[in-house]
Amino acid sequence: MKLLSAFIAVFCVYTLFSLPLATAQFTLGTVQSLIKEGMDQSEVAIALGAPNMVTQDAKGNETWIYDKISTTVAESSEAQSGRKTAGGGVGVGIGIGKSILGLGGGASESHFANQRSGVTTQSSKTLTVIIKFDAEKRVSKIRYNQSAF
Repeated sequence: MKLLSAFIAVFCVYTLFSLPLATAQFTLGTVQSLIKEGMDQSEVAIALGAPNMVTQDAKGNETWIYDKISTTVAESSEAQSGRKTAGGGVGVGIGIGKSILGLGGGASESHFANQRSGVTTQSSKTLTVIIKFDAEKRVSKIRYNQSAF
């Protein structure tokens, strides 16, 4: 039983720390903390997952490019509700013989509820990570570009 518990604990820790960044949040800070010069391609692939693009230079050295975009939409709104009353009148009843002639007025009422007014804003962020490998397939350079609009 102790062996099984130890195996489960090791498996959980290994799984937690070996998940690629692709399943977590891809931010500049996490990339900078995970990728270091000298790492081999398999370590980079484990940390970041598959790149979006792979190129080779004239010497056959690979460059991996990770290009991530995130978009956030925020909506603010206000609900309005109220009541509007209009109209009015006077009623008069005139009795002639056995019949009653009625003349009158009335009132009207209208309701409005849940009318919404607000603003929707959208912002986007991009993060491009360029990793160059040397002839031994180890990280030789890391470049970053981040923008927000």
